[in-house]
Amino acid sequence: MSFSPPTPPNPLDGPGGRPPRSTPIPGGSTQLPGNFGAAPPPTPSEFVSAPAPGRYQAAPAVPFGDSPRRGRSLGSILFVVIIFAGPIIGIGVGVWAFLRSRDASQQTDEIFADADETADSLLADEEDALDDVTVPGVQPTVFVTLAPAATSPATSPGATAPAATVSLFDEGGAPAVVAAFEAAISGEPSRFMQIILYPDYAFASAQDANTPTHVDEYPWREGAVGASSPVTLFGDGDLEASLFSASDVDWAFIARAVVEAPTTLAVEEGAVSHIIVDRSVFTDDFSVVVRVYVTGPRGGGYVEYTPAGEFISAVQ
Repeated sequence: MSFSPPTPPNPLDGPGGRPPRSTPIPGGSTQLPGNFGAAPPPTPSEFVSAPAPGRYQAAPAVPFGDSPRRGRSLGSILFVVIIFAGPIIGIGVGVWAFLRSRDASQQTDEIFADADETADSLLADEEDALDDVTVPGVQPTVFVTLAPAATSPATSPGATAPAATVSLFDEGGAPAVVAAFEAAISGEPSRFMQIILYPDYAFASAQDANTPTHVDEYPWREGAVGASSPVTLFGDGDLEASLFSASDVDWAFIARAVVEAPTTLAVEEGAVSHIIVDRSVFTDDFSVVVRVYVTGPRGGGYVEYTPAGEFISAVQ
């Protein structure tokens, strides 16, 4: 069965000049409506490589390194800088503080090490000085209970003990109490290691003439010398180098020293609390030194005198 297309009518014969509709069957030489004068269909190879009709073609690929960059505003840059600058500054401050702390710790260790070396050196010097002498133990700072007067050694007839109401710091007080110690303690003359004077009582540490390696402490109060008690000694040097006789000191100057020592130290409301007489391990010849101690509500110190009453130094 064959089909022949009808003869196209005259355009002027149809309504509106339009040809009647028909559904042509494509053939080998038939062209679709609207394709008059169009190019022939592509070959299979051209069809595969050609872009699909009616679609946008993809833009050519741009290399990664050549991609266009979008500009950033100054505000965004500052924001990023602030965000990262804060932690960085904090870390820097922390590192700086750690280094300073470590340096301070090292300096502190060095200071303590130097102090230890200095202390060790001073102790070594004092130990060397004490090799030649023997010093007494710690003396009591308060008066001990005395034995009854009947059991106390009697003073010699020529020694006049000061009355109980008279201060040992007054004129004649110190010479009298030392004379009482001299009369009560063994030895001709008695050998003292230390004498401590308070306003109304006193102590004397002296060698036992019957046992020369022993030193005993004797208290004095209310005109009488009390019973003795042993003294602990330190050092293994010559005990004789630490002793002195009562005649080695001019005891009469004590009253004058009591008056002038507070003025010399300029201690506010200062007054003499006690006086210590002994040999000083801080002198080359271990000479006898008289120290007059002054105390006040805002400080204190002591004044050193020679046994003859000459001023040596003031320590405050």
